[in-house]
Amino acid sequence: MTADAALLYEVRYLVAREFDLPPENVAAETDFYTDLDESLELVEVIMACEERWDLNIPDSAYASVTTVGRLADLIAASLAVKTTARR
Repeated sequence: MTADAALLYEVRYLVAREFDLPPENVAAETDFYTDLDESLELVEVIMACEERWDLNIPDSAYASVTTVGRLADLIAASLAVKTTARR
């Protein structure tokens, strides 16, 4: 599932806050490993997302998160599963 613009916007701002960056320096294509050089902080970012959207993202999904856009897509997919499970 692909994240919509509003979700991507929120994820970009959350990442910017966690990395102490101006939000305009964080894009969907921003790579956690090459652009931000902080793979350890990625876990903290994912945990902040889990808290913000009340999600439980499995550790096995962390490896697929290489960019801000992929993180937003993972959150969108997790929210879809959560919504479906509540029905």
